Amino acid sequence: MALTKVSTDGVKDDAITKTKIPANQIEASELADNAVDTNAIADQAVSLSKLPHGTSSNDGKFLRANNGADPTFETVNTDLVSDTSPQLGGTLDTNGQDITFNGAQNVSWDSSAADLIFNDYAKLNLGTDKDFKAYQDGNNTILQSSNTSGGVYLQGALVQIGSETGEAGFKYIKDGAAELYHNNNLKVQTNNNGLEVHGKLVLGNNDIPSGQISNYSLDVQGDGTNAYIDMGNVFPSFSAGQFPTARFKTVEATKTLEIHSMWGGDNVLYKHIELQADKTKFFRGTDQNVEIAHFGTFGLTFNGDTAAANALDDYEEGSWTPSMVNTGSLSNGVASGRYTKIGRMVHFVAYLSWTARSNNGSYNIKFQSLPFTCASYFRFPIYVGGSEGFSDNNSGTTHIAGSVLANTSEGQFRISSSDGGNEVSFHGDYGSTGGGYLYWGGTYYIN
Repeated sequence: MALTKVSTDGVKDDAITKTKIPANQIEASELADNAVDTNAIADQAVSLSKLPHGTSSNDGKFLRANNGADPTFETVNTDLVSDTSPQLGGTLDTNGQDITFNGAQNVSWDSSAADLIFNDYAKLNLGTDKDFKAYQDGNNTILQSSNTSGGVYLQGALVQIGSETGEAGFKYIKDGAAELYHNNNLKVQTNNNGLEVHGKLVLGNNDIPSGQISNYSLDVQGDGTNAYIDMGNVFPSFSAGQFPTARFKTVEATKTLEIHSMWGGDNVLYKHIELQADKTKFFRGTDQNVEIAHFGTFGLTFNGDTAAANALDDYEEGSWTPSMVNTGSLSNGVASGRYTKIGRMVHFVAYLSWTARSNNGSYNIKFQSLPFTCASYFRFPIYVGGSEGFSDNNSGTTHIAGSVLANTSEGQFRISSSDGGNEVSFHGDYGSTGGGYLYWGGTYYIN
């Protein structure tokens, strides 16, 4: 009987070689499923021509594993719009192309200009709660923070705010000044000691008609030689014909401070006070600048006079208590006086009264305790306003007068005879023993 079948059990390992199998003798139907694994296939042994090519309906598709089943041809989806969950596996390169994000307000990437463009009202929001917004409303650029518990900080070694052309308006310099500019020119800056102002400092209401004076303004300025503090005109200028109500002016050449004011409705400033070294001058306030008073080392002089001998160097007012000698004993006496001293001249008044007097006095009743010692060159007369209770030892005398005695702080009373033939003094042994009074005054000079 002829042999019709040999099982694998009857074949010795490695007994059948490639030379024992004629070409094209083993068909796919002769191979069991999964009988040939990748280890049995030589590298590069399977060419593209041996793989399924599909049909015309499979053009552009790829073979996709099918969960253990035979792979199938699938379409590659390149439509990102219809792909509801697109993902990037690496860096997205625009390849020089523009990108537009469409929405209520578009945002686009202009590749050629390297610009990320936010259309009007398209907002750049920062923060989890979108607390900070930056956007353009068509005319204005708006930086807006809605965080009520925090602030907006611009931080840097140099922070500058300015115009669209780069002109500075405000500049912060780390560890240095904060600067304020006008038309790109520095006007105000801080320093270690405080604040510097370059130019004029004007305080007040700017909204006043041209040529009118405002009483609610202050202007500080300088011209390199003199300095000015002007009050009463919002735009005062020493060179533009606009004048303030009052001005403080320093004059570098003479080291003086001048105080000017405007009066009379003629819009002209007149000098009233000038301070220079040890002198203070007062002026009449006209265009002639006439000096009317002068405080100097020696005192106050007038009308341009600077002589020390003519200077008024003191003014004083006060009280003094006159005392009396040679009057006899006065009961319940009252003594009071006042004086005014102007320069070297002393004017005084005095009053003395009593309820009873004993006639045990002596010749030449005097008053004492004047506030200043009289000059040495002569006596100064006094006047008596009234007297009652004192008398003299000569019944023919009528007029009471007296004098302040030179080089003393006392004076005496004198009584002239009616015929002018003699003069006597009050005498404490004469007169009434009852009440009486005496009031008098005078003027004298001191050394």
